[in-house]
Amino acid sequence: MGSAGDSPSAGAATTTGKPQISSEFQESLKNFIKRGTTASRKERHHVLRELNRLWSDEATGISEGPLQTILFNIANCLPRYLGDPISCQELLKLVHQILDKTTEPNYPLFSAVLSGIADSLTLESPSKYSKNLARLSLKVSVLVAAKVKAGSAEWKTLVDIQSRLLFVALNTTRRWEEYLTYKIMRKTFSADANGHITKLLQYLTREDALQASAGFIKFISYYALQKGHECVLDCLRKSPELMGVLTHFVRWTFSSKTPAAASFLHLSETGFLRVIDEKTFKDNLLSPMVKSMLRNPEVVLPAVIAVIRGVSVDLSPFCLEIGKQIGTQLHSKVETSRKLSVDAAKYLAQQCSDTAVVDELAVYLFGVLNGSEGKITLATERTDVISGIGNLSAQKRGDLQASADRITSLFTAVVAGEAHEAVAVHAIAMLGLWSAKFTRVPLALQTALKNISSLKSAVIRTAYLGCLSTLLRDQSAEVPADLVPVLSKIVETAAASKVGDVALASEALPAASVLLLLNFSTTKLSTLWSALSDTAKQTFASEKFLSGCSPDAMKFVSLLVERLLVFHYDRLKPDAVRMYIRAMSYSLLRSSQSERRQALQSWKKIVATNRIGMLSEDLVSALKTTLVKLKSADAGTDKSSDGDSTQRAQNFSKNAIAILTFVVECYVELDFPAADKGRLIVECLLISSEPGVASLRPSMWISLLRRFRHDSLFPDKLVADHIDEIWDKLQTEDALSDEALKIAVKTFAGFPTLTTVTKLLANVKKEVSAAEVLAVSLSDVLVFHAPAGVLYDKSVLEAHNEEAAKGNIKRESKAYSYKEQLAEIELRKELEEKKKAKLGGKEAPLTPKQKEVVTKQIQKETVVRQGVAKVYKRIERPFLILDSMIAGNPDCIRSYLSEIIGIVSPLLHVPLTARPACQTWILMSDCVHDHLKNGGIAKSLAFVTLRVLEPACPLPKLWTQESLPKAVARVIHGILSPLEKPEAEEHGLDEDEAEIDVDSTIAVSDICYALPLIRVVVNEAYAKKLGLAESVPVEAFRIVCKVMEMCAGTKTDAVGNGLLDVDEDAIAEMDENNPAFLPLNDVLEMLIEVSESGKVRFESDAGVAIGHFAVAVTRCSTDNSIELESKIIHQLLKLLLSSKSNLRIAAVQALATLTEQVTRFISVPAEQLLLEKRVFIAAHDEEDTKVAEFAMNLFRDLGLRPTEALVLAVVEDITQTKEFLRNSAAAALGAMLPHFPEMTAQVLELLLRKYDQNVEDSKPKLDKFGRPTAESQIDSWPARRGIAAALIRIIPSLGVESHLRDTMSFLLQKPCALRDEKAPVRHDMLQVAIALINQHGKTHVGTLLAKLEEFLVTAPKTADYDVVRQSAIVIMGNLARHLDAGHPKIRPVVHQLLAALSTPSEEVQKAVGGCIAPLVVNIEEDIRQVVPNLLHVLYESESYAHRRGAAYGLAGVFQGLGIMSLKDYDIMVTIMGGLQDKKNAQRRESKFLAFFGAVVMSDTGLIEKEIVKHGSQLIEAVDETKIKFFYRTVKTSDGTVLDDNFPGKEPLELIYGKQFKLEVWEECLKTMELHEVARFTVQRELLSCYALVAKSLRDIAKGKDSSNCGDREHGSGDHHCCGMQNMLKNGLGYADLDEFLKNPEPLIFTLEIVEASEPGSYEKDSWAMDQAEKLKSIPVLHEEGNHLYRKQKYVEAADRYTRALGILEDLMGREQPESDDWKKLDVLRVPILLNYTQCQLILGHYNEAIEHTTTIIEKDPTNVKAWYRRAKAHAMAWNPKEAREDFARAVELDASLSGAVQRDLRKLDEVQRTRDLEDREKMRHLFG
Repeated sequence: MGSAGDSPSAGAATTTGKPQISSEFQESLKNFIKRGTTASRKERHHVLRELNRLWSDEATGISEGPLQTILFNIANCLPRYLGDPISCQELLKLVHQILDKTTEPNYPLFSAVLSGIADSLTLESPSKYSKNLARLSLKVSVLVAAKVKAGSAEWKTLVDIQSRLLFVALNTTRRWEEYLTYKIMRKTFSADANGHITKLLQYLTREDALQASAGFIKFISYYALQKGHECVLDCLRKSPELMGVLTHFVRWTFSSKTPAAASFLHLSETGFLRVIDEKTFKDNLLSPMVKSMLRNPEVVLPAVIAVIRGVSVDLSPFCLEIGKQIGTQLHSKVETSRKLSVDAAKYLAQQCSDTAVVDELAVYLFGVLNGSEGKITLATERTDVISGIGNLSAQKRGDLQASADRITSLFTAVVAGEAHEAVAVHAIAMLGLWSAKFTRVPLALQTALKNISSLKSAVIRTAYLGCLSTLLRDQSAEVPADLVPVLSKIVETAAASKVGDVALASEALPAASVLLLLNFSTTKLSTLWSALSDTAKQTFASEKFLSGCSPDAMKFVSLLVERLLVFHYDRLKPDAVRMYIRAMSYSLLRSSQSERRQALQSWKKIVATNRIGMLSEDLVSALKTTLVKLKSADAGTDKSSDGDSTQRAQNFSKNAIAILTFVVECYVELDFPAADKGRLIVECLLISSEPGVASLRPSMWISLLRRFRHDSLFPDKLVADHIDEIWDKLQTEDALSDEALKIAVKTFAGFPTLTTVTKLLANVKKEVSAAEVLAVSLSDVLVFHAPAGVLYDKSVLEAHNEEAAKGNIKRESKAYSYKEQLAEIELRKELEEKKKAKLGGKEAPLTPKQKEVVTKQIQKETVVRQGVAKVYKRIERPFLILDSMIAGNPDCIRSYLSEIIGIVSPLLHVPLTARPACQTWILMSDCVHDHLKNGGIAKSLAFVTLRVLEPACPLPKLWTQESLPKAVARVIHGILSPLEKPEAEEHGLDEDEAEIDVDSTIAVSDICYALPLIRVVVNEAYAKKLGLAESVPVEAFRIVCKVMEMCAGTKTDAVGNGLLDVDEDAIAEMDENNPAFLPLNDVLEMLIEVSESGKVRFESDAGVAIGHFAVAVTRCSTDNSIELESKIIHQLLKLLLSSKSNLRIAAVQALATLTEQVTRFISVPAEQLLLEKRVFIAAHDEEDTKVAEFAMNLFRDLGLRPTEALVLAVVEDITQTKEFLRNSAAAALGAMLPHFPEMTAQVLELLLRKYDQNVEDSKPKLDKFGRPTAESQIDSWPARRGIAAALIRIIPSLGVESHLRDTMSFLLQKPCALRDEKAPVRHDMLQVAIALINQHGKTHVGTLLAKLEEFLVTAPKTADYDVVRQSAIVIMGNLARHLDAGHPKIRPVVHQLLAALSTPSEEVQKAVGGCIAPLVVNIEEDIRQVVPNLLHVLYESESYAHRRGAAYGLAGVFQGLGIMSLKDYDIMVTIMGGLQDKKNAQRRESKFLAFFGAVVMSDTGLIEKEIVKHGSQLIEAVDETKIKFFYRTVKTSDGTVLDDNFPGKEPLELIYGKQFKLEVWEECLKTMELHEVARFTVQRELLSCYALVAKSLRDIAKGKDSSNCGDREHGSGDHHCCGMQNMLKNGLGYADLDEFLKNPEPLIFTLEIVEASEPGSYEKDSWAMDQAEKLKSIPVLHEEGNHLYRKQKYVEAADRYTRALGILEDLMGREQPESDDWKKLDVLRVPILLNYTQCQLILGHYNEAIEHTTTIIEKDPTNVKAWYRRAKAHAMAWNPKEAREDFARAVELDASLSGAVQRDLRKLDEVQRTRDLEDREKMRHLFG
């Protein structure tokens, strides 16, 4: 064992002979000392368990020093471990192990620790904390006591410590606390309990024992009184040590000059006093007690009461001896003594079993009252004596009828002779205490009641009646017959009085309650029942009476209600029942504690008798209303006594708590059905949430519910089952404040279920989205928020003034013209302004007329305000409920953010709901995880989202201080950063270090709150409107992609990581990344919107995100999500209509992922047909084969197959607006129809009917005047192209002659599709006809030819049919190829075809050329005449279309007769000659057209066209049409890209007819439609100018001087041959172009037209203008510049001036210098140049300003503005010498500038001085 000098540290000593402990144990001891008091329970559990484990392994103990440190650390731990059972258990285990390995000399260390704790505890009124600490310390002391030898010094010390601890622990009135202490201490008594108790009592009763010994004595007594310890009790009573205890008690109480401590008296009363018997009491306590009451009564009375209450013996033999001493103190001059004596009398009567003795004592006390011990005159003394007599009725015996007459006579005598009314009333009240134990009405009381009308005091009359009512408790009691008339008259008087007469009603209450015991069949009592059942007058239940009557009257209210509802419930109407239940609520809340107990028993009797649950529900509802009214009335009575009012309000709340608890316990005790209990507890919800109740008992409702724990009434299920009822109560509740409703909602929000939240949200949405709410306008809302009685719309005054002013203008006359009247009005206005200024800016008083206008407007606004207030009241409560739900349980509501956002978002833009919706939106930020909250992102997200969404209400300025683009970028980045945070493994952390913190990351549920902002940010238009940086939408979309990736995780991820150990259902519910938290349909819509936005960078990510989305849907898919699945599948099917093939692929793959969901979806026939149609059409996608492949696989995997219904459904998509979709539908139809040949006629008819319907729908709707109406629709002519495409596809199925006739009639006659208004449609219909001829012409040539000839004969000869005739000729030409050689029809057909070449349509011309080719062989003899004619048209025609038609005709001849025809008919010579004609542009163009036509028509031509993407609209190729297009040039030899400006660069502009240098491009573009992408392979013969054009375009892109390479791709002249030779010699500056010049080869041009502008619809650039247009534009640009300058837009103004100057320079360059025209242009140049220099001067471009002003001065040395502006430019550029010279010259030319020049010179001098000083300073530092 270590000595006292050992180190107090926990380390082991190394000295020989001292215990050796392991290093691990040392470390564990250090951990305990260091971390044993940590706040983390988990950590200290680990520390204690580890220490216990190691200590059990140690063979020896430790030295005294370390042990002392450990024990004192244990002492520090004890207070911290309260409430932590595990820590306490481990600590006690540690103490036990220490004791096992500690020797006796170290036991004082334990005592020292325990003594410190015991001394720190307060003995008087210990707190709950002190009691808990005392009990825990007792557990330690018991372990130590087991090791200490009884009787030793250490044992005595330990007994003293335990006595003090027991004094604290047992100083309680709660039996369970006493029992807990008993369980701890009973282990200290061994088998020889008697001997041990004797030793303890000997020590505790020693001479110097302290009062704290009472603690141990109480425990010994408690132990002896326990069942099974009878022998111990007997031994204790016989033990001489008990006398010692009594001796000490007498010394500390009756012999003391100071009052004994209340704690000591309580321990004595509940301890050893219960053990003593009658003899012991008489011998040891009676005499000291009586003597002390004579000597020092005010000191010993508390001890006397403790003795009387504590002893368990019958005090009847000693009653008079003790009672007389008490009676003496009842009229003591000391009030405290009197009050204590009153209580003592009560307790004495309770301890006496002999009624006669108590009666004798009562008679004695009446004698004292009447002056036997001296006259008692003070009312207070008399009152206390009477109270003592009244308390003697508290005997154990229940029937005191034997004493009735005697006691009643004495009381009535006192009342009759009492001068003080209050004392008399009190005497009657005390008589009532005795009367409660009488069985009959005493004669003396009957006599008094008969003469009650003679009593003048209404209070005394009421008291007597109350006494009678108390005596007659039930219907078995006999009511004296002679009292009935008296009582009836009292009731009739009260019923006849005015409503609310408190005095009469109070007097009649007890009378009525007595009469209710009688049989109501007697007619004499009809008046009573009328008064009781009158719900209109409410004699005994009016608000005025119930709130104004005395507390004494309230007990009769509860008695009246009891007897009504117990004995006469069946006779009462429901309204009357509710009325008296309300009266009962007043009685319960306003009564004193004792009276309230009686009232509650009355209520229990009511409930037990009727067994109707609705009664208690009505009572709770009435309690709620009454509680609020009482508090409101009390608060408004006396403003000076706020403290008393607050205390009374608190008392009302306490009473409500007690009442609710009792009502619920009644249900438990009476075993009401669970359904009734559920309704009751729901009714208790609102009153439990009343602010006063909730502040006293925050968990009141839960506490009530727990009392039903055996009925399986769980909060979540209860709320879910009654949520509709709860909602109705919340909506209709008018009594409680909004704060109470918030508390109620927060209470049940703590137990959310899907049913609860869903129903509540549905109800909220229904109310706040009602039609009347949405109908309120913004102006009405502004009026509503404006102060009442104040004019809001002040414009009515202005309108009135203007109308009055106009009304005063008279008809114009010569004497007083209209102009003069207007001037007079202006003068009046000016006078009014001056008058207003004199009044100090105040408005002038209103005129009577103005006041009338204002009054009328205020009345209108009042009506509006009232209407809006009514509607606002409807939405106020739902918003309160929603906000309280969010605030009450934000963590749970997080799961429902999607639904809440869906409700709140639309309301932000409704004027009436915008403000509360904004508050709700901000409140929702509390639902996100702590990571976003702690970083401040959550609130910022709320504010920024509201700013972006722009609600229909003003936002606080505090929110808008930060720049919106900056705030959006910060929030988006703050959300994205945690999502992209690398995992712990990537940082090399161990598993222990990488502890998962759920709140450190962002979950899917958080993103739901950010989705509205993200959706706006990723929208290109909104992002541009907000001015966001390009990276912000990208980051926002990355958030969406990350979230989709998180949602796509599997359900088993969390379990696999060991995060969860629950079943599958729980996993789905707990998973923070559950996709169900998101509005999946909205997310998919956003993904589709973003992917369709046109941004290439989003497309691939969107496709991946859609794939993840599909996986996410499978994760949260359940049988209850069918509606959601249906919406999602509809969205994916809609995505199949996207113009982007990669998105269509993503849609098909997503549908393939959702196979299970799709299977459920197609279980509905209508949905199945829709999906079949979309997928089957996608399976025939002609734009992307991958789409077709995936879709066909999906179609087969789903087990689908074409049906007749699908054929008809596909026909519906033939008329889609998107070309690829129309073509795909046509292909699908063509693929299916051969399998259903019987449907051919039906499909054909349907297509033709659709065409008719489309044409009809496209016609403008005209009114009766022939004008288009607003209902006119846009012509959807592309749908007709889809019909044409479908007809082409089904042509193989149209082999029946009737089908052919119908089709040809459709094309040529009715509706005559070849006559369609739109050229593209006509072209497609012509292709239908040609395809029909090619497919069926051979077999049906006769039928078809006859149909065509019939048309040509019968067709109208009008101009509008020319196009049809021409098309018919083309058709006939194609049909003619099927005629036999030499057929007589061939020649006229060919000539008709040649005539059709004049058709403007290029497609018709090309078709004609194709038809001619095979036919010219049969009419070769006519060709020599045809060719010259075609060449003549090609040369001389003014029409571009005619020249092109001739070119196609020549091409057809060339193709039909072969290449030798070019030589035989001199065609080639003529064409090449035209190409070399440098002077005649038209001839060159014509010859090129012929060449191009030949190329197009030839199978081995120089140009080959391949359409990559079909266009959407035909472009009329007329001169001045402006085309914007992208181009890409690729070499055919190796695929090298020479030039490329496809999306990402600016498109190239080209204007038809402006002699574009690379003519092949213009001609290729003329063959294309808008948005068409085509690939042209061009032979090198047509590319002689390509290198030069490419050089110019590259130079322009690099920004080189325009004089070298400006607009040379357009121009009127050609490159000189010398320039060409120089370029070939010196190179173009680009190696690839130089190589192309040396080795030309065919090129592939990929062209896309992105925009086409008709002539006159665009502003021309200068290079596109002719000379007149340029001259006309100069003043326009000049004026625009001046306008912008005045608006201070100097950069834009300078741009206009620059353009004007550029045009002038170009025009002047075309004129002879110094010629008249040149000088006119030069004059225009000067003012523009001056304005330009002024802009440069303001913008700080001083050198440029100097340069241009110098140019003006050189032309005109007298231009003052030029001199002055150059001077200012020199000054600003710090050329002071030149500035002074120019200023001097300006003043010389114009003296009026002297003032301005002097100011400028002074500024110049000041700057000069400043610069000189700075220079000197610098030089001084340099050389100093």
